[in-house]
Amino acid sequence: MYRFKCEFCGSLLEHQRDISGMRIQCGNCDKKFNAVLYAVPDKLTCTEGGVKESFNSPRKTHKSRALKNKQFPVFIFLSVCVAICIALVMSFNNMSKDNGEVKELEIVTNEKMKHVRPPKYQDSKYQSYLKDACAFYGLLRAEKGLYLDLITIPQKEDYRVSTASTGIGLVALAISAELSFDNEVEPKIIETLETCLAKTSGIHLKRNKSGLFYHFIDARDGGRWGKSEFSTIDTALLVAGATFCRNQFPDNKKIQSLTQELWDSVNWELCRFDDHHYYLTQDEHGVGGAKTRLFNEYLLLADYVSFSLNEKETDMNQAWRKKFYKDHGVITDSPGHFLPLFTFQFPLYLSPYRVKDPVFIKESLQAMKVDRMWWYDQLSKKGLWGSSAGASIRGYGVDSTERNSDMVLCMPSVGGFIPFATQAELDFDILLNNKDLIYELNGLRIPWRASYRKTEWRARAIQGIDFSPLLFGLAGHESALGLEYFAQKSKLTYRR
Repeated sequence: MYRFKCEFCGSLLEHQRDISGMRIQCGNCDKKFNAVLYAVPDKLTCTEGGVKESFNSPRKTHKSRALKNKQFPVFIFLSVCVAICIALVMSFNNMSKDNGEVKELEIVTNEKMKHVRPPKYQDSKYQSYLKDACAFYGLLRAEKGLYLDLITIPQKEDYRVSTASTGIGLVALAISAELSFDNEVEPKIIETLETCLAKTSGIHLKRNKSGLFYHFIDARDGGRWGKSEFSTIDTALLVAGATFCRNQFPDNKKIQSLTQELWDSVNWELCRFDDHHYYLTQDEHGVGGAKTRLFNEYLLLADYVSFSLNEKETDMNQAWRKKFYKDHGVITDSPGHFLPLFTFQFPLYLSPYRVKDPVFIKESLQAMKVDRMWWYDQLSKKGLWGSSAGASIRGYGVDSTERNSDMVLCMPSVGGFIPFATQAELDFDILLNNKDLIYELNGLRIPWRASYRKTEWRARAIQGIDFSPLLFGLAGHESALGLEYFAQKSKLTYRR
């Protein structure tokens, strides 16, 4: 008899075979965990509750041992063989009918979000990958606390800073502090915030009249990189990172003061054109340029605008367009195309209104479902999907469902759905076995991108902003911080 201990309530569970590594559910506390063999004396019996699967009691075990000493009639043996053959045939038929569609997605409810991180986080399922993900942003950190846009493979000197990547770097610092990966993050946070607010000597980040930052910045002096634009969404992503740090260290007066100053320095309402349209860019005088229509990642910006104006957050409405695939509709900014999966994942984790919004969660999982279906129709292989942005065969690509000709699988986009859908976790675990998807970088293991059409291709860079959904998904897994962490740290607590 094999015994397994629930990592949440401590109940001992018995099974007649070794199911180590399988995900099971405790019948005592209803929590799910990965079975790990627990060595105990033979005389110890299963505690009350047990696993909801077929765990035998000691009484039944003795009975089964007694039956081994009896001779079974031949007809019983033949009947069992026939039954097994029929079951195998039925199973094969069902598999052949599978079109790759996720038939039922487990949506995380607010009740499940009450999960509290286990005291021994080192037992987390994805601990090593999450620790490496946080360390990756440490590699991106440049002088004065700004974060580079990407790391090239092999690495070479670079000075292009990304405002969005800097925001994610701040999120990584908050997560590292929560998990004790880094116990010296507060000075790093302060350095980054002071640099952004022009309080650091030798570097000055130019901003426009509305307080927007350039999309890309020169790490050497803080100036504009190339022909970069004043970007609304990149500024919002920077402030999102500052918000996580603000909520991570509520007693640090310096961080509280700097984050409030950063929030106040942006004129958020000038980023909105009307209820459905938001500016992508502005000129140096704060005059809006090109516009975009919800839905897309600008939902995060819309939520910040609503908060600044003391309005109710934007609701799903009929004005949000949909793109259809086999009668399955997915929200988008234009009915002519699907969006990359990151457009759902940024607001899903960074907006205080979306991580608990069952309507938005459902729409996000619909995007996952359709992308998975489309991938199956192209390759006839289950478990392959993940159309999103990042390094591509042609340099940089913004892949999406139906617009991914090289079939580039983005592991961060798969990992970003892990806390919300059991199917995403199952697929991610299998994909981890594909060595082409795992990149070695300074001793770190980085799940990244691979092409299933041009299998010889290897990415030559890893972008900080496009890698971020993996950081979010691994941290949001129930064995790590859980989704409640994102619900709490994304809260907007600024004075208006």
